[in-house]
Amino acid sequence: MSQKNKSFWRWIYWNLANIISISRVLCIFWVFFITNYNAELKLILYFLLLLTDKVDGWVAKLIGNTQGIGKIIDPAADKADKFMFLIFLLISGILNDGILNRTIIGIIFSGEMLIMSIVFWGIYISIQHQKNIAGQKSISWQNYKKILRNSKTEILEKWKVELIGKAVMAAYAAMVFMLYLHKKDIWRSDITELLCMSALTVGLFARAASIIIYAITVYKAQKERF
Repeated sequence: MSQKNKSFWRWIYWNLANIISISRVLCIFWVFFITNYNAELKLILYFLLLLTDKVDGWVAKLIGNTQGIGKIIDPAADKADKFMFLIFLLISGILNDGILNRTIIGIIFSGEMLIMSIVFWGIYISIQHQKNIAGQKSISWQNYKKILRNSKTEILEKWKVELIGKAVMAAYAAMVFMLYLHKKDIWRSDITELLCMSALTVGLFARAASIIIYAITVYKAQKERF
């Protein structure tokens, strides 16, 4: 095997967890918006694909790549997963089951938009900070790699993903599973409805807490650097 091929497969191995994260997003998009499966099957496939969120973390630990760009890719993939799920709920007929309504979905969607805005603002602050350190007025072809690399390091050190973000994902995954049971009438409808609303409540409170934590963190970072 040539040195070039060895380097390629070494890169694949080292980034396997990130490949799993990105593949999950692509598969969820395919399930929701490309296939002709019924709503119930799409929900159960979505729930199963969410389980790979644990797989990529396990693979990253196994390989030893736990402090790289995956710390950014994994939460970004989680956000993309939830956005596609919310869009699917809005365009499908699943909202007619009496559990969720467009107001609730709108609240969840707004929360995800807000947290992403805060995170992107934090990334912007870090990039500006690294530009100032490097004495650069703008990011050019010559300096962009160093600035972005230093910015990524700063984000990973200062703004690590909190455990509460995982709690949001777990709560929404449980909500999806309860929706599926309710839709298929596999379990008592009153129990599945109660459990679905409970998971939704936990997810909303956890997201509200994460918004506050991220906002405070980014605000402090902005005060320190500017």
